[in-house]
Amino acid sequence: MIYYVNAIADYLVSLPFAALLILKSSVVLIVGAAIALGLRSSAASMRYAVWALALAVIVALPIGMFAGPSLPVRIAKSSDIVSNPSVGCPDEVVTTSVAQTAAGTSTSTKSITSSDLSNEQKLLLVWLAGSVLLGVRMIVARISLASITRTSTPLQDSRWMSLLERESARLGIEKSVRLFASDAVSTPLAAGITSPFIVLPRDSHHWTEDHREVVLRHELSHIGRGDAFICVLAGVACAIYWFNPLVWIASRKLRSEQERACDDSVISLGTPPADYAAHLLEVARSAREIGLSSFVSVAMARPSQLEGRLLAVLNNRRRGKLTRAHSAGAVISALLLLSGISAIRPIRAESAVVVASQTAPVVVTAALESPKETLPAPIHASDSSVSGDVAVESGGTLRLDLRTGAGVTIRGTSENRVRVRGTLAGRDWRNTSFSIDTNDRDAVVKLEYVRRTSSQSSSHRLDITVPRRFNVRIESAGGGISIRDVEGSFTGSTGGGEIRIENARGSAELSTGGGSITVEDSRLSGNVSTGGGGVLIQNVTGGLSGSSGTGDVLYGGSSARATASSYDNSDKYDKYDKYDKYDKYDKSGRTTINTTSGVSGEVKGDVTTTITGGVGGGVGGGVGRGVTFSEASADGTRRGSDGRLYISKAGGSVSIATAPGGASIRTGGGSITIGDAGGDVYASTGGGDVRIASADGAAEISTGAGDVQINVSGRGEPMLITSGSGRVTLILPRGISADLDLETAYTNNRRGATRIVSDWPLSTTETRDWDSRQGTPRRYVRAVQSIGGGGPRIRVRTVNGDIVIRRR
Repeated sequence: MIYYVNAIADYLVSLPFAALLILKSSVVLIVGAAIALGLRSSAASMRYAVWALALAVIVALPIGMFAGPSLPVRIAKSSDIVSNPSVGCPDEVVTTSVAQTAAGTSTSTKSITSSDLSNEQKLLLVWLAGSVLLGVRMIVARISLASITRTSTPLQDSRWMSLLERESARLGIEKSVRLFASDAVSTPLAAGITSPFIVLPRDSHHWTEDHREVVLRHELSHIGRGDAFICVLAGVACAIYWFNPLVWIASRKLRSEQERACDDSVISLGTPPADYAAHLLEVARSAREIGLSSFVSVAMARPSQLEGRLLAVLNNRRRGKLTRAHSAGAVISALLLLSGISAIRPIRAESAVVVASQTAPVVVTAALESPKETLPAPIHASDSSVSGDVAVESGGTLRLDLRTGAGVTIRGTSENRVRVRGTLAGRDWRNTSFSIDTNDRDAVVKLEYVRRTSSQSSSHRLDITVPRRFNVRIESAGGGISIRDVEGSFTGSTGGGEIRIENARGSAELSTGGGSITVEDSRLSGNVSTGGGGVLIQNVTGGLSGSSGTGDVLYGGSSARATASSYDNSDKYDKYDKYDKYDKYDKSGRTTINTTSGVSGEVKGDVTTTITGGVGGGVGGGVGRGVTFSEASADGTRRGSDGRLYISKAGGSVSIATAPGGASIRTGGGSITIGDAGGDVYASTGGGDVRIASADGAAEISTGAGDVQINVSGRGEPMLITSGSGRVTLILPRGISADLDLETAYTNNRRGATRIVSDWPLSTTETRDWDSRQGTPRRYVRAVQSIGGGGPRIRVRTVNGDIVIRRR
């Protein structure tokens, strides 16, 4: 019995990530099936919720296993393993004798680690190929559905629209729902997540009033519950676990309960079951399978489901819907299940680790200059420090291969040696192998796991000194990098962590998956980049550039690469006119500035720095020469020596009581509120309202979706305001002189046109044709006119929102 327990323990502990994912997802689906079976006499909406949450959990499971905390679960008793020491141990490694190495008979120690089998690699490739094919299938389905809507005829006659409005109100649907008729469909279907629509067969204009009412109730029930999103979620689950029959069964059960829940909704609104069954048969009579579009839409009557649905409709059973309390409880239960099953990690009993560590210490190797030197002592289970020391030549290279990840500090000294002092920490530090070796003029430092498991965690730290003239090549799974007082070439990447370089010379090509980057007081060429976080390059010569996926890139002091020529009242925003007058500026992310050499140049990218003498450059630009920045405060705010506040957040609201010198603000999403702005303001948010109580300088404001309101307190400065969807209100001084360039667009799914309302008399124009170049067809309302004597240009662009100009 003990033998079999240990055999099972060995098998579970050795499972790779993919196998563990399959096992855990299957458990989730089995649990979901058991719960749904237990609810077989309950309302269909409850079983539908169970299947939807089960599929949602397995879609989120890979992320949870990667990013979530770990909950070790011992799968064998301590006494069992101790009494059978021959059973494999997670910390066993094969090493040469440390005593022999110290005596000079060997200059290095080698650890034997298991490598991935080629068969496993092949299986992973097959898995990936299947997922990609199904993903492509979903994309093709979405394109097919879009093609249907493009060739459909909008139903806008009064009978259909009044019925649609009435039934939407009865079901509590606040979104605007579009209605189409098409020859390409034989049964009504609903689709669209953010912009829902219903497509009916072409002969629907012959339907009776009762039939129209029943069909709309059914399809609006789908929209009200967000069934289109659930269908896409089920498709994603099938794409990830395409080889698992349990997932396809769950998806089919989800579709079935989805339709039955809508049937119950229609009957609950007053349609007699027998009458509804007749209407369902009428729809099914001409229905045929809808092909790929079924992946991203929900059809009213699929022939394959009809018999079961008719029996359920005519059966006198519960037809209730989920209450808010039931929904909240179900979601919380699903989150708890996701957290628990993601965190579970099978391990052997702790005594097994102790037994192994007595015979197999963590491996420490060091290449020696001669056999007479002493090898650092090996690290035992009770130790957590490592060290190494090798002789090198100036101009060589430090090669860091940190497969476990580690925080690294590298400092230059006058010695021709590489010295490493470090600490191994974290849950799996005992499973870590550290080594330092020499190769020609290079020093090679490695950190790797002796034995690979599905989930590993460590928190190592290395402090390294190198000759002052030395190159650095680093590949790290994660952890911060700090380089100081070194001259050479710095290349490589870390999976995530801060990069900091001080008093360095040479070139840099470094990247981090996420984290801030600071380079100061150096002479460097090349590029530093981060997937997410701010970049500060301050007092750096040599042409070093920075880039960030989501954060600001600031060049301060002698790093400032560009200044802008001063703008006069006539041409401050004329530089945007060459990009198709209205629309292309918003997409291109380009602006033209004058470089320090006086040559016109183009800067690309979403860089929220500020152009001296003008408005902040939300689409690119440099900080004026001589401007330096403070360290970032706890909330991410930096103050420039020019008086501006620089704030960058991945997401969340920003509120500033006063910004006497102006501000440059960027947030991935959230409102921006500024009380009193005494200088130029650049503000950008992925989605949220922007409010400036008093603006005395120029402004460049952008929001993905939200209202903008600015109270202009000064004599008037150039402004550029864009909103993806929202109202723009400008309160201007009574005696202002400015050139207004205003444009609001309204889409064909909006009720009524947008307007330009002004306390100054303005002449507006409206386009007659629907323009579909921007996606949803739209018309434009524009006003281009001077007020007062004309002056700085105020340009506004918004969609589905009014523009209001008020006189203060």
